Amino acid sequence: MDGANDPHYLKVKDAGEAIAHAREQLDAAGTHYKEQHIAFFEKLALLNGGALASSATVLGYFAPSHGVARASSVIEAAWGMLAVGMVASFSRNYFAPLLPWYQSFEIYMRKKAEHQRADADAMRNLRDTILDRYSGQPLDRDEEIRISEGNAGRWEAASKAADAKAKRRKVLMDVSEYAALGASVVGIFLLVAFTLLNMAH
Repeated sequence: MDGANDPHYLKVKDAGEAIAHAREQLDAAGTHYKEQHIAFFEKLALLNGGALASSATVLGYFAPSHGVARASSVIEAAWGMLAVGMVASFSRNYFAPLLPWYQSFEIYMRKKAEHQRADADAMRNLRDTILDRYSGQPLDRDEEIRISEGNAGRWEAASKAADAKAKRRKVLMDVSEYAALGASVVGIFLLVAFTLLNMAH
């Protein structure tokens, strides 16, 4: 399939270049997945863990020395919220790095499908005999078109699956993010409220 001015050849060539570019993005996303650490949510999880540990000290101070701690249900709720915030922070950090990888993989698969479609279209419109690059024997044009169309269908299915996974990851990441922030703020607020209530006792 030669002829630099043939539109079908140029379409195949462009699709091949798009695949190479998409592959570079996919490799970059893989590196991103391995190296990225979301510092803010790691620190938030550590903050929640520290608050849980310090709250035990606060409870230990008020209960033995000053009788039964007031509003014990408040500190129990604080512990629950801080635990939820900590788990949600780790969950958010698990889902976040995978999102760009699935997004890049969707593009890569889509470009491969486009390349196969362009290849099949070029073979349909090429009048010359197509020779096998290795054996030099003529190829069965219809069979080659069927193979290219079949490959395109598989890549398109993989692209749709990756897109669905990316969307699910985005939803899970957003939910985890809001849960981490909300639960952490509420947990710390309740912990402060418990401390103030018992200091006033």
